[in-house]
Amino acid sequence: MFRGVAQIGIDEKGRMAIPARFRDVLASFGDDTLVVTVNPSRCLMAFPLSQWTAIENRVADLGMSSKAVEAFERFYVANAVDVTPDKQGRILIPPPLRKFASLDGEAIVSGRLKKFEIWTPAQWEAQQEQNMAVLAEAGPELAALGL
Repeated sequence: MFRGVAQIGIDEKGRMAIPARFRDVLASFGDDTLVVTVNPSRCLMAFPLSQWTAIENRVADLGMSSKAVEAFERFYVANAVDVTPDKQGRILIPPPLRKFASLDGEAIVSGRLKKFEIWTPAQWEAQQEQNMAVLAEAGPELAALGL
């Protein structure tokens, strides 16, 4: 599972190095390709290809054309790109995705179990403040998880 946080650089070509421990997790999924897509929180999400394919298959199996399914396809699927790390463990984030998430220079990579997210440092800090506020009110739910 993807866990932990790392601060990384993004070069002028839009390449970023995936932390070594995240590359190991990717390999444990049996994948060498990631699917990177947008998130409404203005960050990017990166899934091992097998995990993303499972999500797409579940959506396709719904076989309906609800507004939520259409929005999912138009937002997440339409913006999804396959990326394969190079020999240095770097991936290329296409310009439209970098622009969407305001990524330029520095980024935070945050593990989220079967995926990881890519944030600007400022957006990550703001999100952490929101997370703490939500968690302060989630005591019973967290206790049920053993926390």
